[in-house]
Amino acid sequence: MTELETLQRAKMYLDQLSVGVNPLDGSAVPAGDVVRQARLVRCFQYVSGVLGQVIDSGGTEAPAKRAKKRPYQVPLARRAAFQFSDVPLAASELARRLTALGEDDMRGLSYRALTAWLVETGLLAVVHSEGGGGHKRPTAAGLEMGISVEERTGAKGPYRVVVYHRAAQQFILDNLDAIISAEENRRGQLKRPWDREQDDLLIQLRRDGASLQEIADRMYRTPAVVRRRLEGLGLTPP
Repeated sequence: MTELETLQRAKMYLDQLSVGVNPLDGSAVPAGDVVRQARLVRCFQYVSGVLGQVIDSGGTEAPAKRAKKRPYQVPLARRAAFQFSDVPLAASELARRLTALGEDDMRGLSYRALTAWLVETGLLAVVHSEGGGGHKRPTAAGLEMGISVEERTGAKGPYRVVVYHRAAQQFILDNLDAIISAEENRRGQLKRPWDREQDDLLIQLRRDGASLQEIADRMYRTPAVVRRRLEGLGLTPP
């Protein structure tokens, strides 16, 4: 098999995975499987696009570097086009509809940005399970705002998901600027060097039993960065 044929096969595998098909036998990948997660699907699609550019050049040229995307922002005039739903939406679908209001050369708005802001505003709270994991659930204020929990059934059985009714969708749209600002602050914090104040907060959150994701959300860091810092301080990550 030539190098070009290897690239073509790799692209085919990624294309099939991105649409939920097992490339080895053509069967459907179960809905709850890890490869169906949105972040991995986007990764498959991105790498497939890169391979497509290499293949188009005969496998001899590296693809041109993608232009850096602009920060996500939506003028007030464009927010009128938001697609409200009378059927409650999960955070991922709500984030997708908000992202659609932006332009193609902008970064999208992640569902984590939404839920992290809702935790900060007291409409969601992190509830710890017996196994040590944490799940975001609506507070009393969140329930009044139109955030609830639904029982759904997937390939691995029933599960619970936080959903947003029309009133909550409107609230989030009305506060989009605050959500965007919080997300930009988080991005800026990712590049901030750790200092004594940050370390003290990190140590306190770990002692309080916060989960890795909860610490990451609170400190505007990624879980991987938090884990490395905890290990560097001689602490065991949650």
